Amino acid sequence: MEFPPSKGWCVEPVECFDSATCTDQNSPVTAQVLLQMSGLTPGAFRVVLGGYEAVDVRFPAAAVLGAGASAFELSLQTYPRDITLQQNTTSSRWIDLQEQVAGRYIAVHGSGAQADDSKSADSLLELLDKSKKGWGASLRWAVVIGAGLQLELVLQALPCQASVLDKSPLLRADNVPAIQVHAWPLRCSMFDGVVAAGPVPVLYTDSPVEDAKTIEDSPPDMLRVLSSLCRQFIRPEIIGWNEAGAVVKKPREGRGLQALATA
Repeated sequence: MEFPPSKGWCVEPVECFDSATCTDQNSPVTAQVLLQMSGLTPGAFRVVLGGYEAVDVRFPAAAVLGAGASAFELSLQTYPRDITLQQNTTSSRWIDLQEQVAGRYIAVHGSGAQADDSKSADSLLELLDKSKKGWGASLRWAVVIGAGLQLELVLQALPCQASVLDKSPLLRADNVPAIQVHAWPLRCSMFDGVVAAGPVPVLYTDSPVEDAKTIEDSPPDMLRVLSSLCRQFIRPEIIGWNEAGAVVKKPREGRGLQALATA
């Protein structure tokens, strides 16, 4: 999309910000970025997901648990609308793998041809219970910059229990180095990069009618707003299981790139 939008900005009442959902349901996986505004000053933002297809993935358990779990594969399925990304971040909270397996939200499969999937979940849980303290993994969802500077929905992992990850600001951060389990392309309205780049936000203000005119008349100020918003989205640092274990033991900032830019 060109900047400024030829059809004008979408400006909604601020009281709808917290409950707003993704209105684009015409593609398999979609996203919209919602941004509060006070005058021409950006405030809180949210990324909301939608689409008409479930996201599903099957992957080796060893990718997130190491070689000790090489006898298993894991699978999960969910709809994007059921994924909640935290306000002012581009990621969800960490979800403990062991809890998800115990609740049967994540399915466990034996990797051999003769494996009995009906017993695989119990076998993996027994293995984790008998293991040394701290062995485990957690998953989370994130919206990141992918190929062609387009947004992607990714499933990330770190080899540690969620209760431990939640205590570390570095391990909770959007730019933490992480294992990338899978990625799905996201349909999201984006600026064309000629004058502005990044997602086209839906704006939320106290006085939508009056503020829409102010916003329309202030392209330089809106470029600064978009520049601030673009900095929230990164191309993350993707690491393997061994390095992920080192990151958990000694947390550090990721080397992800803020690849979007405004002129």
